[in-house]
Amino acid sequence: MKSKIVFFSTSSRPLKVLEKLNLEFDIRLIVTKSDKQIGRNKNLVPNEIKKFALTHNIPLFEIDKFDSNTKEKLEIALNEINPDLALTIDFGFIVPKSLFNIPKNGIVNTHFSLLPKYRGASAVQFAILNDEKEFGITYHLIDANLDTGDIIYQSKFPLDENLTSGEAYEYLFNKCSEEITQILTKYLSKELLPAPQDHSKAVYTYSTSNPKHTFIFKEDAVLKSEDTERSVFRKIKAYNPWPLLRVEIGELQKFKQFSNLKPKKAEKIFLKINQANFSNNKLEITEVTIENGKRLNIKDFLSGYFN
Repeated sequence: MKSKIVFFSTSSRPLKVLEKLNLEFDIRLIVTKSDKQIGRNKNLVPNEIKKFALTHNIPLFEIDKFDSNTKEKLEIALNEINPDLALTIDFGFIVPKSLFNIPKNGIVNTHFSLLPKYRGASAVQFAILNDEKEFGITYHLIDANLDTGDIIYQSKFPLDENLTSGEAYEYLFNKCSEEITQILTKYLSKELLPAPQDHSKAVYTYSTSNPKHTFIFKEDAVLKSEDTERSVFRKIKAYNPWPLLRVEIGELQKFKQFSNLKPKKAEKIFLKINQANFSNNKLEITEVTIENGKRLNIKDFLSGYFN
């Protein structure tokens, strides 16, 4: 008999993970975000997780916010299912304590860092910003605090310095889809036993512009006086696809690539840096987007904006 599980996710990114789980487990409920309004007409569009649930006739529980009414309804739904396990992955809400012990084997969270390092919502971005040589996935039990629960398993992977955060997340979701069923099966059979984290080594992904939050804000994606060409390269990779590193055109002259060039116009022009390379200790910007303007390769950008 297949183990009964509940799947929590509010984005489309873990679709491959859900597909693999559905082959090996009895998914009794999918908890996801309510349809998002898209475009001028504000049409309601479901995410890929909801579409999967509808296609495979899996019951849905949709969330706009985790208020007391939502919590009570979800508690009732989970108690009726009596699941063996629940899994959260890319889930944008804090799970209430009252749900922790309803699944027989707890709620497992999938976190894209090697905990206790990079607790919080921006683990991959911080690994890139800090020039880490490896990153990974931690499967851990949820407890009352942020990413502090006992660890079931960790997978480590080399972090290619040329990956953007968007590409790195895609890589990790793919790796998770390849190993998730085996890890959960071993956990349920007691082959993998949870172990406490070393909390003395904890690192959090607090925003520099909004230090009470662990999310990335657009105000974080700026140059600092202490930035080196290497650290700017890491920012370009970490802040792609969002919010992209924002600079004023005159700031580019601090880099070797632009040091002998002069902007054609005196007024301030802002741009976002899409892509760059780093070799021989030198930053090479290869693509930019002029604010409120076009996306340009570096040749066209130089031709249009520099003497």
